[in-house]
Amino acid sequence: MISLKKLLTGLLCFCALYGNAQKVGLVLSGGGAKGLAHIGTLKALEENHIPIDYITGTSMGGIVGALYAAGYSPTQIEKIALTNDFQDWVSGRFKSDYSFFFQKSSANASLITAKLSVDTALRVNFRSNLVNDIPLNFALIELLSQASAIAKDNFDNLLVPYRCMVSDVFSQTSITVKSGSLAEAVRATMTVPLIYRPIKLDNKYVFDGGLYNNFPADVMQKEFKPDYIIGANVSSKNFKEYPKSGDERLINRLMLFMFLSKSDSTLIGKNGIYIQPDLQDFSSSNFTPVAELIKQGYDATMADMPKILKSVQRRVSKEEIGLKRNSFNNKKPQLVDIPLQMGPPNGAMYPTKFGA
Repeated sequence: MISLKKLLTGLLCFCALYGNAQKVGLVLSGGGAKGLAHIGTLKALEENHIPIDYITGTSMGGIVGALYAAGYSPTQIEKIALTNDFQDWVSGRFKSDYSFFFQKSSANASLITAKLSVDTALRVNFRSNLVNDIPLNFALIELLSQASAIAKDNFDNLLVPYRCMVSDVFSQTSITVKSGSLAEAVRATMTVPLIYRPIKLDNKYVFDGGLYNNFPADVMQKEFKPDYIIGANVSSKNFKEYPKSGDERLINRLMLFMFLSKSDSTLIGKNGIYIQPDLQDFSSSNFTPVAELIKQGYDATMADMPKILKSVQRRVSKEEIGLKRNSFNNKKPQLVDIPLQMGPPNGAMYPTKFGA
């Protein structure tokens, strides 16, 4: 008969092996500017040594997730988001240095060329252009092209295996992007209709992944089959109070909410946790309260941290993740300056302002 001591020893060994083998997947929803709260979630997880083995994301969640998968630490991502450059990217402002190239007429893949806005009297006005996406396009190339080069455009080879969602509106299907240019994939996942021009990906014109899959927990299960899923949702399509007449704060967000699919918390499954920061007082289209949004994500994740720590036995030390990140970043090729007169850029360009 097996002694109680041997039985307990064997059980402890089994638990230790299981804990070390645990794989954790992180799902980051779309939600416009509210997606900046995901940076806070990343900070909280790393501070508590919770491993992140896989990432799936949509829209702003796809951007934050891609930066992490590309070798940026939560602190570096926060630093980027707090810069004036970031505000220029999301608002469409660009530096005069590039005005000649930016103002050249070119083929436009847009299906619609009007920018819709609603004023306080609910009159509809049309402007001749969408949000200028060129500053954002250049920024994504600058930030992500090196990691994409290391991975040979295979998202499994990034620092953290990664997937993002895009939407093919013609076939009305959700597409999981797992390879190709990381910068293009991220640009595609956040292409909100009426705000950004669609881009062509694998010969398909695609829009924001949130149209058909705003919370890709199902993709996480299908692609990676992790032992535990941490899902962070920053999008809500429901309001506690119906907007009053003339309430521009809510009415002006109506178009964005129309395009987002609901986030289903049940997709997490029994082996996971669903984090939803309280972001009712924030706008999906206002990117200025960066620090406040990050704090909301951090606080919400920390509130659930006891449950996460109890369920996830495996730990990754600060030194371990630092060594892994540095090893990945040290392989990044140097960005190359391409003079403007040489024509449109075909790859990485403009030295990055943010160190690896």
